[in-house]
Amino acid sequence: MKLKNEEIIKILESVFRQKKGTINLDTPLEHFAKDSMDIIEFIAILKNKHNVTIEPSEIVILTKTSEIIEYILVNQKKA
Repeated sequence: MKLKNEEIIKILESVFRQKKGTINLDTPLEHFAKDSMDIIEFIAILKNKHNVTIEPSEIVILTKTSEIIEYILVNQKKA
């Protein structure tokens, strides 16, 4: 099943321990991703549970939630 914007935001809020509704499409990654361990956890969850691979070198160029969502939507594999 393909992920949708809302589902990706829920994953972000969960991994980065943010209150529901605090992350939106314009939220910069640096506002909720405080350290590399959180980012690694996020990448692992996407790969293991949702069949989406993000290379660590690629996530550093994604600066806003909307960019992360767009990347995931383009790169997720069909289940």
